[in-house]
Amino acid sequence: YDTLIQQSKDLLSYASPVASEPVDIIGIPEVSLWLKSPQPDGACYAYLMDESPQGTLSVMRQGQLRFIHRTEMQAGAPYRDVVPYRSFSSKDQIPMPVDEPTEIHFALSPISWQLKPGHRVRLLLCGSERNHFSLVGQQPFTAQLLRTSQYPSLLSLPVIKGETP
Repeated sequence: YDTLIQQSKDLLSYASPVASEPVDIIGIPEVSLWLKSPQPDGACYAYLMDESPQGTLSVMRQGQLRFIHRTEMQAGAPYRDVVPYRSFSSKDQIPMPVDEPTEIHFALSPISWQLKPGHRVRLLLCGSERNHFSLVGQQPFTAQLLRTSQYPSLLSLPVIKGETP
């Protein structure tokens, strides 16, 4: 992830307030984003980072979703899971509406992390990650992230409250 961290200043990112005490993050983080995409397919990559007081970034977890696979299946999963199920079948692919507000929701990989006092959580978002994944759709492209009361994009963190063992 060295290249990602080097490019982090050029990516869309959001930071939490600085932690005043240890914060235990245990479970499955989820991202819900409202986007306006200029094309019917693309991808979103989300990187959950631990930012030290010196500005050093450490990757805690990551997740991604290709826009055409955004439909969450209500039934039919061949296994039990706690995150939204998607078939990833070609019959279930749905093009992203072009230039219309559309929600995408996906889970990041499970986490067990203690954020130290003085550190903060930083969420990096990007539309491609050519060092690890094939490019999707026409590149480059820029999707608009919406953050309003009508279109509330958010990161949900599984924070455990109380004493740590």
